[in-house]
Amino acid sequence: MKRDLLLPFILLLAIGIGLVWLADKTVSRVAIFQAADRLLLESASRIKDRTIAYLDEAVDLAVINAALVDPSDTSPTRAENLRMALWRQLNAMPAIDIVSIGFSTGEYVEAQRLDPATVRTGRSSASTGGDLVLERTDADGRPVEEMLRRKAYDPRQRPWYLSAARAGRPAWSEPYAIVSSRELVMSATVPVLVKGVLAAVSTADIGLGRLNAFLAEVSSVPGASASIVDGAGHLISVSNEALIWPSGTLTPLVHDLGGLNEAAFESTRRTSSQALHFSFESEEYRAVRLPLGGKAPLPWDLIVVFPEASFYSFIGESDRLSLLVLAASLFLALGFGFFAARRVSEPLRQLGLAFSALDPENASDSGEMASLMKRVDEVGKVALSYDVLIRRLAESFASLKASIAEKEILLKELNHRVKNNLQIVSSLISTQAASAPDHATQEGLYRLQERIQAMAYVHEDIYHSNNIDSVDMGRYLRRICESLASGRTAVDGSCLSSPCDLEVKVEADAVFLDLDQSIPCGLIVNELVANCIKHAFAGRDKGMIRVGLTEEALGTEASSTAAATRLVLVVEDDGVGMRLAVSGRSDPRNREGPGGIGSLIVEALASQLGGKLETKTGSGGTSFALSFPARLRPSSRAGATDRR
Repeated sequence: MKRDLLLPFILLLAIGIGLVWLADKTVSRVAIFQAADRLLLESASRIKDRTIAYLDEAVDLAVINAALVDPSDTSPTRAENLRMALWRQLNAMPAIDIVSIGFSTGEYVEAQRLDPATVRTGRSSASTGGDLVLERTDADGRPVEEMLRRKAYDPRQRPWYLSAARAGRPAWSEPYAIVSSRELVMSATVPVLVKGVLAAVSTADIGLGRLNAFLAEVSSVPGASASIVDGAGHLISVSNEALIWPSGTLTPLVHDLGGLNEAAFESTRRTSSQALHFSFESEEYRAVRLPLGGKAPLPWDLIVVFPEASFYSFIGESDRLSLLVLAASLFLALGFGFFAARRVSEPLRQLGLAFSALDPENASDSGEMASLMKRVDEVGKVALSYDVLIRRLAESFASLKASIAEKEILLKELNHRVKNNLQIVSSLISTQAASAPDHATQEGLYRLQERIQAMAYVHEDIYHSNNIDSVDMGRYLRRICESLASGRTAVDGSCLSSPCDLEVKVEADAVFLDLDQSIPCGLIVNELVANCIKHAFAGRDKGMIRVGLTEEALGTEASSTAAATRLVLVVEDDGVGMRLAVSGRSDPRNREGPGGIGSLIVEALASQLGGKLETKTGSGGTSFALSFPARLRPSSRAGATDRR
């Protein structure tokens, strides 16, 4: 009750405060994001302009060197003159890593920067045997020492030469590894054409490491990252490798931007008017993508990524303060709601406890109910109604209990009278048997007496028990077998029991059946056990009869309409078997013949139970097994006291 009263109250309050907080947060953030995005676009545009100017320096230098090439000059001093010119250029331009010229004849000359203060030169020609020789130079640019030699160097097979040949105009090559150190560079290439035929290629190379450092310098915002990607979305350069991309690889942009996909970038590229938001390693970022362009055709884009924390940290502080105010409001509302709910729910809880402890046999008022009945509100009215209800219920319960007890006494008396009447009938039959004129009539009357006695045992068991709707089959069958095994005396004084030492075992514990099944079971056992005692042990000194009644669960293949369990009644002996007689003589196990009354009774009772009787016999004895659907009764009398 407290939960039902308290939760809606708190929920409504939380929704109201939350909507106010969310509306304030949304409006303020939209305004701030719009202003921040304009600032980010302006910053990205400035980085783009500086990057284009930086790259155009390499294009301009390659154009100048292309102008120095005279294809008609075949003098021995041509290569040396170009080498010194390249050496001077590289010393004057620290932003360039390599300048080179490759001829269609296979001749090649270059100048390469080792560190900010050291430049070496290289050449490849017929005089070097086609090898690329890199040499240390002195302060005047003259070679003083061979530093590195690469065999069979052909500039015409290098990526920058092939790129210039395909473009036919100033262009940038794809990043490639130089042969001397395997470092990644990209080349501004300018082809030298003579009558439309490529005669030489001039290059100015920028190392990707140097380009990374330049982008890091122009990306002045802490945590920001500037990157260059090609038209296929592959990374060319990045200022902060740890932020997005693994170092030293050309990785597809779609994979490494952590959810910032190519389609989203293309949308930004077309509009160039908004920043995109994405998350990476639990941090929030905004990104701008702009096309680079430049003097050489450069279909690359500049991507600038800014950390939102640099711009929106104060928004987080405002959000946290709002959350604290909301939490305090909810806490106060919770305390007030709990107090109010307790005032309402506590009396109802006491009423619920009183109803759950309802005892029709004891209608006394508890102290809590007495205090509730004194209230003048609705709770007091409910308590008074409860008091009237419990008293009327106690009266009805007492009347019902007395009626049930009376009916149980009547039913037990009825069973007692049925048992007495059956005993009278049994006595009359016994008296009639004593005066029977012949042995066959006498025997038939005694068998009839046994059957009546078997039915009388059921009513006697019910009369002496505390349960009138079920029969303990273990006790009932044991009583029948003991009566049959104890024997009786005929009119002529002879004993009608088995002449041998007989042991009868009954195994039917924990099985309880109603009268409709217990009486047929008892009569079947009576017929079969009597038949065993009479015929199974001819010529034997001792014998054993076992009677069993067990419950078995049906398999999963049983139909849905079948009973869940079945009962199996077994009567077996270790006697001489049913086929011991020689040919032409009657079977000693069935003197009544194949159509005798005993067989008819067993078959009729088995059909009444809906069961099937199977017989197995041999020299080791005979077994009768009857399986039939069970209508088990609950063992409510297991703890009852047997008054016998």
